[in-house]
Amino acid sequence: MGSLRDEIRESNEERQIELDSKQNARVREMQLDLAPDVEACRAVPDALKALAREHRAAAKEALETLELIDIAVLWPANGQEVDAVRRRVRYVLTMFDNGAAQAQRAVDRVDGLSYAEVKDWTPDAFARILRDALGSAASAPQTVRQIITALPLDMEKVRKIMKHGRRRDPEGAGASAHSEPQQQHYAHSRTQGT
Repeated sequence: MGSLRDEIRESNEERQIELDSKQNARVREMQLDLAPDVEACRAVPDALKALAREHRAAAKEALETLELIDIAVLWPANGQEVDAVRRRVRYVLTMFDNGAAQAQRAVDRVDGLSYAEVKDWTPDAFARILRDALGSAASAPQTVRQIITALPLDMEKVRKIMKHGRRRDPEGAGASAHSEPQQQHYAHSRTQGT
């Protein structure tokens, strides 16, 4: 009886080792497939650090200037343009501060990949999710570079909007231009006779 138990236990262990090796092979295959994307993502922190050294002060100054503008008084299309420039500059500063960490998280997710994460997915679908995260993190330096390159033109456009753009009349509690209420000349048809 004892030898039968030992044989079953040994058979289960062998089967588990074989299963683990297949599962590990599936995970390793995905990691190897994503290796070029991981390497591109590993270069992000250095690239962002170099860009930050060169452009952080200009981006910070541009954001401070843009935050002084009250978008509520601008004509809607002009307000949207100013807000779009403001969001792009915020993105640049966010990438300077958090882009390296975002890239490292994407790399760590691939490096620490386990079968438990992958088992419910098809390999292609899960690899696509990881590749998208790696691609997003790896494209940050190029996106930041493009925004920084276009920043002088964007600030010139904002300058023109502030100088020549249409403005709305002030509204709300602080507005001074109030119209006098007009007296109603006739009652609504539903209220007549009551």
